[in-house]
Amino acid sequence: MAAATTTAALCASEKVSLENSLILSVGIAGAPPEVPIGSVVVADSIVDWDDKCRFDPTEDNATPIETDPYTGDQGVFDLDTHRVSWAESLSEDSQLTEVSGEPKPTVDIGTNVCADELWHGQAVAEHVAQFVSKRQREPYLVTEMEDSGTVAALDRFGLADQYLSIRGVSNHDRPKPGESGRESLLHTSSGASNKSSYTVGLENAVSVASNLVANEITD
Repeated sequence: MAAATTTAALCASEKVSLENSLILSVGIAGAPPEVPIGSVVVADSIVDWDDKCRFDPTEDNATPIETDPYTGDQGVFDLDTHRVSWAESLSEDSQLTEVSGEPKPTVDIGTNVCADELWHGQAVAEHVAQFVSKRQREPYLVTEMEDSGTVAALDRFGLADQYLSIRGVSNHDRPKPGESGRESLLHTSSGASNKSSYTVGLENAVSVASNLVANEITD
């Protein structure tokens, strides 16, 4: 909400013009376990996980999550394909920091799922995947809590085609086998700190975004 409010205020301001600007969101995100920690995802679509309808999970043995029947596709934002391709081409040779014991991180293009809800766990992840599939934007690669509001604000001012979301993977969105969701997110089972993975996720996202900004300035 804060990011969306700030973005809307900038768009509406007479003192600031964003008409010729590259607009970026840069930060950390969760991801499915097949996406290595430290990887960076440039979103080509942003799906609003809050724009849904939730039913009792025991009803008809069906998935408890459906798309909102009253809002259509307003929670799906497909970002400018040319700008995404430009970002991909500049990011192919990015040198990403690795986390010890984790697979080598990559730069990927894909769907970003955004919500005000902080969630973690296998069952919720399955619901998110089903929801994204219903939106025909599967598979999702990252989850975070800001960018749907940002792009919605930009869209209302006709500036969404100037926007990119750059997210570094800092953690996985579900526990490992034998671990509870709380233990996984809070690292209480091993007492380990998740500072390293969060730091690497952020640093790699900033590294990729910095290359884009530097190229934009020199051009």
